[in-house]
Amino acid sequence: MAPNAENTIGSNPIPQSDDSVVFACSYTDPTVLAHTPKGARGSGINTYRLNRDSGKLHFVSSSDVGTNPAFITRHPTIRSMLYASTERIDENGQIITLSFDAFSGQLRPLQRTCAAGRSTCYLNFHKSLEYMLAVNYWDAKVTTLPLDASGSLLKASDCIMQPGAQYVIDNEPDRTEHWAYRQRWPHSHCIVAEPYSRKLFFVTDLGQDAIFAYNFDETEGKPVELARVSLQKGLGPRHMVFHPTLRVAYVVNELKSSVSVLAYNGLQSDSHLQGSLEFDSADGASPLLHVHTLTTLPADYEGQGTIVNGVWKAKSHCAEIRLHPDGRFLYLVNRGHDSIACFAVDQCDGTLTAVGLTPTGGACPRNFNFDASGEFVVVGNQDSNNLTVFSVDRQTGALAVTDIVEMNSPNYIYSMPWCE
Repeated sequence: MAPNAENTIGSNPIPQSDDSVVFACSYTDPTVLAHTPKGARGSGINTYRLNRDSGKLHFVSSSDVGTNPAFITRHPTIRSMLYASTERIDENGQIITLSFDAFSGQLRPLQRTCAAGRSTCYLNFHKSLEYMLAVNYWDAKVTTLPLDASGSLLKASDCIMQPGAQYVIDNEPDRTEHWAYRQRWPHSHCIVAEPYSRKLFFVTDLGQDAIFAYNFDETEGKPVELARVSLQKGLGPRHMVFHPTLRVAYVVNELKSSVSVLAYNGLQSDSHLQGSLEFDSADGASPLLHVHTLTTLPADYEGQGTIVNGVWKAKSHCAEIRLHPDGRFLYLVNRGHDSIACFAVDQCDGTLTAVGLTPTGGACPRNFNFDASGEFVVVGNQDSNNLTVFSVDRQTGALAVTDIVEMNSPNYIYSMPWCE
């Protein structure tokens, strides 16, 4: 679907120095996905300029970078270099290295590297910037790829597959089986580093209701599992964020439409040197200690769903979680209820209080993100083929629509300053 005429390049206002560039990935081939999106086929990655004064998106360019780009991030120091991963279950995904030209607004593919796993859904960097870590959802693999000083990726040097994920190789399940039994085998979904020492990485696994803690062995150039933290059964942890100053993490639980607050303990002893430890999140010695879990749905929607083949299927599932840059409000999206939930963050202990629910202006909000200023939120509504922009009230957390733009099957949003 072509962008609205009012959002084409020719109608753009004079660029402002504090405008943001917004990248929106889309599904180009739904037949090779783990799920069955209802939106029209996308064209790859769309680039928009978000005007700081008006809160309007202005279409700049579209880049056909490969099949189903579904995650994008930027190199921490090479500001014009980005990386996108491709999502597919029929073969290993790719990590595409991209160059962004701020003058023309064009993305240019530079390199394609095998992710050594299927349905590649999350990318992160080791603090040395000598390695990228990639998470693959379908076969629960965490891949390490060396990164050179120019930002180029080398062939994967290490790959960890979660125990139980051998099921994929032995049985070759299809997406019908996956959708019916979401927790039949492991599904690693994201990898984040704690921000306090940046020594430990945490991988959420939707299939195992667990979060795995890894140290990174810089001598060997690979992650080493230290601990497994078990959460309540059936939650389906998807993504995780840490508060930048409070020692607290937040996990969005896809299957039970909830958010869990976890106090960060770190590892309390050197016993992990003898191998991986197993903890329950209620155990006081756990590196992540459960504080409380709150629903993201209203009371009249909570618990709605059906039982299919003996398996509970909820009417709504959570997707993305984002902490506002100032750390005062936490936001999550509900696919099915089609809303964005806002929680106030207690600035002493990190606990949450529900603030409100806002309709996302479309169906199946798969992803969202703040613009570079933190003044706006852009939501990708996958099944209704549109992006919705909201202004953010920094005092109350409330959201107000500033723009809606047509785009086919948006699945991931990333933003950065246009000019730096």
